[in-house]
Amino acid sequence: MKKFISFILIVILVLPISVTAKDDYYIDSSVTLLTPASFNSYTGFSSIDAAVYSYRLYKRNENSAYVSAEFSLICENQEYFATAEGMISGYQLPNVGLLWEGPLNGFIDIDGSIYQILVGFTKNDSSSDVQFCLTLQNADAAPVMLSFGDNVMSVAVCSQLDEYFKQNEIKYNEKDCLSEINCEAESYSINSVATFAIKDPIVQEPGTGVSSNIGPNGEYDWIDQSFALFVSDEISGYGLQSRTYFAQAYNEFIITTHSYCSNVDALFEDDLLCNAETYVSKVWLSLEMKPEDRTTTNAVQMQGADYEMYEGYDSTPMDLSPLFDDLTSWLGIGSSTLSALYEKLVGTLESSVTNTSSNCKVSLEFVFGVLTEINFDDSAYCIPVTFPVQIASESYYEGDSVFTITHGIQYRSKITDMLTGNFSYYYWNSEEVCEKVTVDLG
Repeated sequence: MKKFISFILIVILVLPISVTAKDDYYIDSSVTLLTPASFNSYTGFSSIDAAVYSYRLYKRNENSAYVSAEFSLICENQEYFATAEGMISGYQLPNVGLLWEGPLNGFIDIDGSIYQILVGFTKNDSSSDVQFCLTLQNADAAPVMLSFGDNVMSVAVCSQLDEYFKQNEIKYNEKDCLSEINCEAESYSINSVATFAIKDPIVQEPGTGVSSNIGPNGEYDWIDQSFALFVSDEISGYGLQSRTYFAQAYNEFIITTHSYCSNVDALFEDDLLCNAETYVSKVWLSLEMKPEDRTTTNAVQMQGADYEMYEGYDSTPMDLSPLFDDLTSWLGIGSSTLSALYEKLVGTLESSVTNTSSNCKVSLEFVFGVLTEINFDDSAYCIPVTFPVQIASESYYEGDSVFTITHGIQYRSKITDMLTGNFSYYYWNSEEVCEKVTVDLG
């Protein structure tokens, strides 16, 4: 049961941003602990007596807000303190109003040891109801999952959300599109689909096999393939597959993202009390020439290409599918075949391009909200992005330019309580891929 402890409401104006800061302190004595055994491995307790929490929500507009939160988990005479913060998104739903949802990044102190946490934050804008869903991932133990606060995602809200999905046809799973590709095999050449089809993630060496090149004329050479595991070893299998291609004729990289949502869902296969549906929440990647790899004979300039228009943070959801249109030509598949997956790929993109005398870097972060339930598991589909580069000085260039690729993915699991029909959002991260590649620009 949640009890109201104190109330302070402050309205602050900062520049053009309207900020509502809430310094309300609540206590919830009915914390839901989904993983008592793993929580016990950290704390020695298998239940939580209460959670004391507060938060501040700084509304930027109807689509974006910044949230900072702090809370304590009370177990008998022990208290475990945590903080978290992050940008969240707003969704205007029929008959529900404005729903805030998104992940917060933070830390929790357990007996002097500091652990990273992800907190799914959900709030109904028209009421004080707010929910926190915490995931603690650590390589040495099973993940901890718990929630406290209000039941924001009630059966009624869930029904409205499901109806919104049906009406707007935003809920996609790439596996549903495979039959369409197979039906069109006679019309389109799909030989190069094997380039992206990783049903059984077996590490191969670039340059081997029939699928080492992509592009209309095979201009893009496969130069690197890397896999990352989930932060928690309890989730078996890979968390991310990253492939890098390079076309010397265009001085352009292609980096693809492949997800493993099914590996998270497998964690709940034997759980009769809850059901998990996992989707891609966020992808971030960068291509960088670091100072230690930069010389006068291999220096380059980065280009943002199609992403320069997104430089800086703009949280307004938009159709991101035009950024991936080239995929149809790389795979030799007609655009109509992929439209079912990409035509309403709604999300936000933050981009930055840096060119200095010592450092060159392009960074991208794609965020897919709760209204875009999508994955890129086990098939020809992926999130492909291009990175054009150019030689800084033709007269000095001697080749062997070294680039660092950093790549990560975040997942969102919709966990449904099979007894009540209510659901909550939990978040997971893979480890990051960080690889160096060497190319000779043309």
